[in-house]
Amino acid sequence: MEKNIKSVPWSENTIEKGLQLRFACGTSGYELLLRMGLPFPSVRSLQNRVEHITLKPGLFDSVFDLMASKVKEMNAQEKLCVLSFDEMSLQPKYEYDVQHGSFDGECTLARSQRKVQGSDNPLATKALVFNLGGLTTRWKKVVGFHFTANSFSWSCLKDLIVEIVSQCSRIGLHVAAVVCDMGPCNQAMWRSFGISCSRGKICNKIPHPSDS
Repeated sequence: MEKNIKSVPWSENTIEKGLQLRFACGTSGYELLLRMGLPFPSVRSLQNRVEHITLKPGLFDSVFDLMASKVKEMNAQEKLCVLSFDEMSLQPKYEYDVQHGSFDGECTLARSQRKVQGSDNPLATKALVFNLGGLTTRWKKVVGFHFTANSFSWSCLKDLIVEIVSQCSRIGLHVAAVVCDMGPCNQAMWRSFGISCSRGKICNKIPHPSDS
């Protein structure tokens, strides 16, 4: 009769290397390496390891850190990417976050106009999501989000765009373009950058915020 063999816990160093490897080659590629006998944790073990990672409103520093290992293996063309952002509608209400023991639902991005009645931080009606995608190769990552009202501060949005582009530059990615719809807040944000499209003047580019 065979004895039950208790699984040996993976070290933190091995878990970290496994996460970097899966992030670099994707789930299918990682599972292929496991079938070939590479001594690394299963995909489920890696999922259990990252369950504690906090993805609260704002930019995901942990995602940028994980992307850094993948970027090191990219060539110059693969490092070209596009930053896109868009909103999705939400049902305004409070939700209890079991992991952090807190309630979510209020706006996390400053409004351009205060609500006439009630709190300065009303319940959010939209989620603004930021996404990076390869320009010459097929890859994409969500790198942050914010809860917003129907209107919000274009200056806060401008600061977020600059921060994301700078974070990308830090890990070796080059944001070649920024894409969004032409909502009023987005238009105001572009005007603050000096982007314009009129009969007398067309400007569709700006200096890189962290690489002149």
